[in-house]
Amino acid sequence: MSELHWQKSTFSGGPQGNCLQIAAAPDGTLRLRESDTPDVTLATAPQSLAALLHHVSEPEDWQKSTFSGGPQGECLYIATAPDGTLRLRESDTPDVILATEPQALAGLLHHARRPAQGNG
Repeated sequence: MSELHWQKSTFSGGPQGNCLQIAAAPDGTLRLRESDTPDVTLATAPQSLAALLHHVSEPEDWQKSTFSGGPQGECLYIATAPDGTLRLRESDTPDVILATEPQALAGLLHHARRPAQGNG
């Protein structure tokens, strides 16, 4: 079997540096592995992986923020993904989806609501 050209996912790199890697095999299948167990690989068809990624990245129940609706109708949407993370997107760029933990978003909102600290 010829050597595969492994590429690191752009979304990899968790707290322990775990990385998901992908390679295209000569038979047209895609191979997946984790950096901490490189000898264990999964094989799948490109269409199957695409369907899985679409399902994971497209939460079903998008809810519009009650504070949305600027002069050009900009809206912020939020949804809970199957893994419990929160997904955020804007109405003008619906294909760009940000994922975050509920605690991280709560911390950001708490910080944003605090009054600005003056220098004087």
